[in-house]
Order: sequence, then C-alpha cells, then structure tokens
Amino acid sequence: MDLKDYALKTLQKTSRTFYIPIVRLPEGLQEAVTSAYLCMRAIDEVEDHPQMDPATKIEILTRISCSVQSINSNTKREEIAAVLEPYKDILPEVSYHFADWAFLAPPSIAGRIWDATAAMADRMAYWVGKNWAIKTKQDLDQYTFSVAGAVGLLLSDL
Repeated sequence: MDLKDYALKTLQKTSRTFYIPIVRLPEGLQEAVTSAYLCMRAIDEVEDHPQMDPATKIEILTRISCSVQSINSNTKREEIAAVLEPYKDILPEVSYHFADWAFLAPPSIAGRIWDATAAMADRMAYWVGKNWAIKTKQDLDQYTFSVAGAVGLLLSDL
C-alpha cells in the first residue's frame, strides 16, 4: 500500500466525518488536506492521551515541533520518524506515523503545513503545562485561537 492509500485508510479509521469530504477533493488538495489533518490529529492524540503524564506529553509535542521546524530539502522521512521511536509503545498509530503524514504534503504547501503543525504542537505543550487552566476571557480567547483559529488559518491557505 502506498503512502497516500495508507493515509486515507488511517483518516477513515480516525474520522469518518472528515474522511468523506477529504476523499472528494481534487488531486493535490486531497494530499495537502490529508497531511494537515493527520499531522494535527497526531499531535492532538498526544495532547489528549489519557495514560501519558504531562511531562511526557510536553516532551513529545516539543520534539515534534522542533523536528518539523528543522525539515529542509535534504531531510529524510526516517529522520523525523526517529524522533518518535522512543515512544513507539505508548503512541497511537496516527501519532506514531507522524513523519508519514508530514511527508505526504505536496512540496508546494508542505512548509505551511509544517509551520502550522510546529506552532500547534508548541501551543499544545503550553496548555498541557498550564493543565488547561482557563480562568479568564483572555485565557479562553487565547486557547480558542491556539486551536481552532490556527486550524482555520491553515485551511484557508490550503
């Protein structure tokens, strides 16, 4: 099974809601949206992992962020995958295969997807560190933008 087929199969397993409209997108856009969705889903699964302690979540999210910030034209998928290898036994499949999703992105938009993923991973690590303490309207606005706003901006760019 090639990477695109594997990604679509994983997408179908993780979200029937998003799978249906994504598979109907034209070639190129379909890979971009699939890559973006699965990258975001991968880090979201880390943030929400019920058996993982906050320090481990922060470490994994930070490592993911740093790894995608360092991708260049010579970076191999295996280099990014190696970042998550120590966590293979505790990560869900969609998270463990993060490197696959990152490299599914078409080159014309990959940098934007990686930038959004890095920013989102950093923001998730921040909120894990705060134990998701939302005490004020400003906290709520910040959290809402950190998640929904960032995804909306990325989708607009795609």
